[in-house]
Amino acid sequence: MPPPCCIVMAPSSKAVKMPVLFVYEQKRKELDASLAHYQQRVKELETIIAGGQLIVDNLDNLHSQSFKNKMMGFVNALASNYH
Repeated sequence: MPPPCCIVMAPSSKAVKMPVLFVYEQKRKELDASLAHYQQRVKELETIIAGGQLIVDNLDNLHSQSFKNKMMGFVNALASNYH
């Protein structure tokens, strides 16, 4: 039977050596991905709210070129997130 020091040193993968740390790092990566997705959704919702406010602010001139250009900016910002 090998000496105890060799038994402790035998595993080479991080998951075997430090399972708690390995699980923490994996869960942290999942959490970071979820947080990034959430922050992207918040940005999209803020853009939608701003577009709605633009419509309300321009109820009297919805056919003006200025309004159409601004609204296309909002639409393009939202569409670029889905490509």
